[in-house]
Amino acid sequence: MHEYWTKADTKRLAKVTNSGLMFSQDDKANKIGVEVYNGQTPVELTGSVVANIVRANGTTIEIEGDCEDNRAWVILTDDAYAVVGNIGVFIKLTNNGAVTTLCGVEAYVYKSR
Repeated sequence: MHEYWTKADTKRLAKVTNSGLMFSQDDKANKIGVEVYNGQTPVELTGSVVANIVRANGTTIEIEGDCEDNRAWVILTDDAYAVVGNIGVFIKLTNNGAVTTLCGVEAYVYKSR
């Protein structure tokens, strides 16, 4: 499994362009995560994590993720790779009814041979 991590400050959304390879037949091959800080201080994350995956054809799917300490992540399932082309992965944390987007990742899904 490939892992892609970024750091975010509580004052701004982390945006990442992923240079890793993703293929249309991948399943649970990529973990995308974010470490959240307030300045230099890690922020304890609690709540539920969901990634909205916007595929190249415009459809959006949700994949459940997880969080521990100051880290939130999602492991992409085969549904995320179903459409060849650009995808956007937006990791969101819901806590006490408030939804916060922690990071956005741009990637490209290549057709498997």
